[in-house]
Amino acid sequence: TLHNREQVAVKDVRPGDTVIVRKAGDVIPEVVGPVLEKRPKNAKPWKFPSTCPCDLKSTLVQAEGESDTRCVEPACPFQRDQRIIYFASRGCMDIEGLGEKTVFALSDLGLVSDAGDLYSLTMDDLLRIEGCIVEATSEELAAIDGVGDVIAGSITKWFADKSNRKIVDKLRKGGVRFDNVVVSSLPQTLLGKAVVVTGTIEGYSREEAEAAIKARGGKSPGSVSAKTFCVVVGEAPGASKITKATELGVPIVQAGEFERLLETGLVP
Repeated sequence: TLHNREQVAVKDVRPGDTVIVRKAGDVIPEVVGPVLEKRPKNAKPWKFPSTCPCDLKSTLVQAEGESDTRCVEPACPFQRDQRIIYFASRGCMDIEGLGEKTVFALSDLGLVSDAGDLYSLTMDDLLRIEGCIVEATSEELAAIDGVGDVIAGSITKWFADKSNRKIVDKLRKGGVRFDNVVVSSLPQTLLGKAVVVTGTIEGYSREEAEAAIKARGGKSPGSVSAKTFCVVVGEAPGASKITKATELGVPIVQAGEFERLLETGLVP
């Protein structure tokens, strides 16, 4: 709630102050004001910066009638990054996995300077990014397709334990690769498609069937949803999955058509 100069001035909050904070609307932390008896004797009123903290040191501008203060230099790296983030957001191009942390990492490496550069990135470029699941929040993990709130919570809880982090450090120091991505040479006939397998498919174990789908660019979640491309039904299938697929109008593929599905990416 101290995001603009007017609020800071009205509440006279100064660097070094102890402040009173309340939950506005039972949600938002709001700074009510300073505790004057605890204010340092040499505390001085805070002055809003006049230049952007970027390397350009451009002048900050507050438009008449607005509370926001902005950097108006188009070359500002902070603006550049935010433009790319907005371009990749759900309301625009909805690029899965391209959140602000990834954009910042790409920008810091000099791999992107505008949204157009995203489309010339290579696998080698992306492998230069330090992807550390260790620092991911539950919300970030839960947003990954196939990872729900329960799994995300378990992962973050595990990494919150310092002893577990030490295990990861030992593995890294021992030479275990955390950036090793295996790229399939098979045709990506199921790229981005979710294929649910239920029951036994002749010639495949459950794990092998799921691996065959993933090798062709697909996903193999354990449950049926409106995003499911099709459900492959083998021997002794789960009745609940078939019922769900029928309710949602998801195509059902018999086990004998599984090979054709892998080859063509099409349902009969």
